[in-house]
Amino acid sequence: MSGFKRKAQNFLTPKKANDNKKPNSQPTPRKISEREDNRPGTSRTLFQRNPSSKSTAGGGATSHICTKGLQSEPLSVSDTKVNNDFDGEMDAAQFMSLFKQAFISTMSDEESKSALRDCMRPLVQETNENITKLSEVVLHQKKQITTLEREVETLKQESRNKTIVINGLKEDKEKDPSDQIMTLCKDKLNVNLHPHDIDTSFIVPSRKDPRQKSIYITLTTGRKKVEIMKVKKNLRNIPGERIYINEHLTLKQGEIFAKARELVRKKKITAAWTRDGKVFIKTEERGQPKLIMDTEQLDLDN
Repeated sequence: MSGFKRKAQNFLTPKKANDNKKPNSQPTPRKISEREDNRPGTSRTLFQRNPSSKSTAGGGATSHICTKGLQSEPLSVSDTKVNNDFDGEMDAAQFMSLFKQAFISTMSDEESKSALRDCMRPLVQETNENITKLSEVVLHQKKQITTLEREVETLKQESRNKTIVINGLKEDKEKDPSDQIMTLCKDKLNVNLHPHDIDTSFIVPSRKDPRQKSIYITLTTGRKKVEIMKVKKNLRNIPGERIYINEHLTLKQGEIFAKARELVRKKKITAAWTRDGKVFIKTEERGQPKLIMDTEQLDLDN
């Protein structure tokens, strides 16, 4: 008989309670000898309990001993009595404590270790297969999330495609922003902009400096926006003024464009611009434009 089965039988064989014991006796520690523990130099302390102790375990709980080469027998936790260590009924916590001690003491036996490994191998293999399947599901869901995020980003940008942002233009409180933009386009850009070409216009203070304000103009047609964007470079030739016209970008595209312009200032790329809400760069003067979808593409040092 193997050490594991012998220990299990010693702990789990029912025995009648000793009626001669006093009903109110206190738990008395009993040492498990080295021979019982099957491990030299070690001992454990268990407690005897008197037969009047009530069981607190719920009914119907069942445990199974599962080792290769040993018969597996169901053991009712609530009905189990112990002959060697407890003279009364024991609850689930006491049962698990005793079973754990018996299990640990028998694990010094190589045969028991081998039986346990054989018992656990199918469970470990099944768990690894489940982890692999879940990893594949997570990877697929990540791809779906990335696709959906890009679709949402595209929709956000399309809603801004007819809007331009003017920075650096001094605010005239006596004039409507639309009138200021029509004057700017006519005098500085040679573009005729009429009231019916403008859908909405409003002023937004800068987050960094409320004194600096941006004018947002939503045009009625994309054609008029393209016409303005083609000649916006002419504003660079105005002495004493620094006026900029840009597309109304989403937060993500704005972060990409800001990083691209920083690379231009550091002379790591030759140019950066936007078209229809998308960011493009050139790494060489005569190179091909490259579409940038996220900031990671601008990590040129990697």
